[in-house]
Amino acid sequence: MANKHSYESGAGSDNSGRSVQEIIDNNSLTENEIQFLMIVTVMLMEYIGVETFSDCELKSVAAVMDIEIGSAKGILGSLAKKGILWTDRTSVDGPQYISFVDQDTMKEFF
Repeated sequence: MANKHSYESGAGSDNSGRSVQEIIDNNSLTENEIQFLMIVTVMLMEYIGVETFSDCELKSVAAVMDIEIGSAKGILGSLAKKGILWTDRTSVDGPQYISFVDQDTMKEFF
């Protein structure tokens, strides 16, 4: 079954060779977007710079932030439009997994 991308990343996005800190420093982000990115970073730490695999679910990020899933979707949508994150599902009702754009070629956090 083909993956369904729920949010497309922004055109011309490129996180390749950049660290999460550089992504934060070089984008105009809200406090909620930064918090969202930090949570995703912790959840994906072992995969950054290695592979695009993700076991980071949107519902888990929402739970850690203590916000409604709809609010988390809004933050994720904004970060996807900025070309920082992307998400996919293996089915319509399946979990929504989050990855960094170019996650496999990114540098570690700092």
